Amino acid sequence: WHHIVQKWDGSNLYLYLNGNLDHSIPTSGNLASGDQPIRIGGGGIIGSAQYFFKGVIDELRIYEVQNISLVIEEA
Repeated sequence: WHHIVQKWDGSNLYLYLNGNLDHSIPTSGNLASGDQPIRIGGGGIIGSAQYFFKGVIDELRIYEVQNISLVIEEA
């Protein structure tokens, strides 16, 4: 299994794999809200191509915290 955390700080998006920073990309703007559901493991905006993860996603958690370091350290 792998422990994966994605973090957004308003200017960068970070991907942590098993407790280590794996990749980051600069981002800008605000989180958008709308009538689309959260998609975990696949899908796309309705009317666009649909992509799906082939595997098992287990013990999923979504956090809204300022200090994500404790979540990252769970790996």
